[in-house]
Amino acid sequence: IIDRCNINKKQRSYWLEIAKEFNIEVYCVEFKISPELAKERIKNRKNHPTIKENTSLEKIDAIVSMFQKEYQEPTFDEGFNYIITVYSKSE
Repeated sequence: IIDRCNINKKQRSYWLEIAKEFNIEVYCVEFKISPELAKERIKNRKNHPTIKENTSLEKIDAIVSMFQKEYQEPTFDEGFNYIITVYSKSE
């Protein structure tokens, strides 16, 4: 299980190559949330190695903006066997 954002094909390709090398089926679980909910979750995040509790709102906005700009939806062409999309119910 790889638990990280992997927001674009380049980031995901590293893990997909390892799976291919060992002939492992790959499931992608994509979580879709609004930018507002993402900002709220970042703001309330505790004990994260790169996002501290006192991170400014401007920095949080920049993080979410970068994610939106760089994001590429996962596709089967990348090597996924399954793609599961989960939508937030808390919005």
